[in-house]
Amino acid sequence: MVQPITLDEFENLVIRHFGFLEKDFDFLFKRITNDSYRAESSSAIIHIYLEYGVNLIVEIESAGEAASQLRRQNIIPETITLLSVCQYYDLNTKVIEEPNSKYDVRLEMERQANLLKKHCQKILKGDFSDWSEIEKYLKQKTYHVTD
Repeated sequence: MVQPITLDEFENLVIRHFGFLEKDFDFLFKRITNDSYRAESSSAIIHIYLEYGVNLIVEIESAGEAASQLRRQNIIPETITLLSVCQYYDLNTKVIEEPNSKYDVRLEMERQANLLKKHCQKILKGDFSDWSEIEKYLKQKTYHVTD
């Protein structure tokens, strides 16, 4: 059975595992709902929330000048899940489609925070130069398109 998490525990885990965004990258956290947070910087937004109250979702999107630069390159600045971005950088990144009996959001939050630190340093600093390639990779993966 999927282990439930209290909203207070969720808040504490977000701060514990994703607090490096404030400390190291000048992001500001905002609570959106009881189970949803947004970390914002001048160039990126990280969404952290529980889907259906149990499945952790972390998403990345560009903001400010970084989003404007993408638009100037005719790239629509879409929100992409962290795990999809990490798969672009490391094909071995495990994606959990649906929580199962072994899924623990507490462990998953720590794992995704570590993946964000490991694979997304450039993005967290406002460098979205890989974004179009990430989007192309995701489209190929989704539609099984080859060049």
